[in-house]
Amino acid sequence: MNVNKPVPTKRVYVIGLGYVGLTLTAHLIKNGQDIIGVEINAATIEMIRKNGTHFHEPGLSKIINEALLDGSFEIVESLNSPQTKASSKNIFIITVGTPIDSNKKVVISHIVRACEQIGRILKPQDLVVLRSTVRVGTTLEVVRPLLEEYCRDFELAFCPERTAEGQALNELESLPQIIGADDDLSRQSAQAFFSRFSNEIVSTDSSKTAEMIKLVDNMQRDTTFAISNHVAELCIKLGIRTSDVINLGKKGFPRTNLPNPGPVGGPCLEKDTYILTQSVSPSKQNYLSLVARETNENLIASATLFLKSFWAKTRRRDISKVAVLGLAFKGNPETDDMRGSPALKVLEELRKNFPGVEVVGWDPLISADVLPKQLKAPNSIESALNDSDLVLILNNHRYFSEFGLRKIALSSSSDCVIYDFWDRFSEGEISDLKSDYFAWGYHV
Repeated sequence: MNVNKPVPTKRVYVIGLGYVGLTLTAHLIKNGQDIIGVEINAATIEMIRKNGTHFHEPGLSKIINEALLDGSFEIVESLNSPQTKASSKNIFIITVGTPIDSNKKVVISHIVRACEQIGRILKPQDLVVLRSTVRVGTTLEVVRPLLEEYCRDFELAFCPERTAEGQALNELESLPQIIGADDDLSRQSAQAFFSRFSNEIVSTDSSKTAEMIKLVDNMQRDTTFAISNHVAELCIKLGIRTSDVINLGKKGFPRTNLPNPGPVGGPCLEKDTYILTQSVSPSKQNYLSLVARETNENLIASATLFLKSFWAKTRRRDISKVAVLGLAFKGNPETDDMRGSPALKVLEELRKNFPGVEVVGWDPLISADVLPKQLKAPNSIESALNDSDLVLILNNHRYFSEFGLRKIALSSSSDCVIYDFWDRFSEGEISDLKSDYFAWGYHV
């Protein structure tokens, strides 16, 4: 940052430079706002300074690299750094992660630490924006009391992020920004800030309502996918192809619009249903959304058990090598994010059902050095497929359609079994194979 710059009347801090924080930072910078990013992870800071980002997102690295060069973006490890000297008004945007633990309980320790840092330099009329996904009531019941230990008369709003990985920068421009605040002054300040960067503002006088909107968005998507996966379960039992049922059924018909079935993962959908239901009850209840979540979670185990049974019935030898293709949690829009990836569940199920098997993994965007240690990482898809007895095509990246089913089969062992979790190949492509081919929702 140029030391000769005058101290701005509004200094904006983005606390947490993960996916949500760094894409928001790029969007704000692109629209003329200088940003100080706060990130405690030294490795993340190093990757951002070196590459402009630490994950794949179209257009992101160019904006961040240019901003680092011209001084409109600076990264610090703490709000106690010299660069965080007071301005007449500070705006703090909390974008730290809220994972779930092994008991599916939401972890808010990152938010607590962020509030403690903010509190030390918080002044009256400063605006604090919570953007992390949280249990309903967190803004009022956790963040406000923590900050009030340091300061009174600050402004506070919950303004959720709702972008899809792979198209975040476009959606930050186009999606309405939700503003939830429990007093007029906070709501007006948040509206004034975000109206500079958003085409449309949607406001509510309740932070709880805004928190609920974010959770319902992801719960609804998760439940819709679960309906498709339930249809796949039924079609498997009935011996018919799910993709035919869904795609033919919605052709020209406006009231059926299910997506194709397949694995559901990612850093949001795997946890937000649990955060939502914990907002109502701390104990597990028979909520529709939880049934849907469990339907999606059970998909990998169900498919693996089928493959174990089929191999045992049709082969006279053990499986020695499995190739898992598509390791990111989704392939369209493409990402290199493995948080909540179905690949992690696949590894678990393969170890359980095929003990001692060699598992290799390949993804068009993920480098070998970030893969789990138990997953061997060849440098090409051909090497991954070579002599594989079982091939799992796990995400819906277009690369695998373009590579082709026939080429996948020819690159593998002579009696390989191919299982496509996204049922992307036509009957004509399948009929030409000498290998056995199955898909989730198509076990004929």
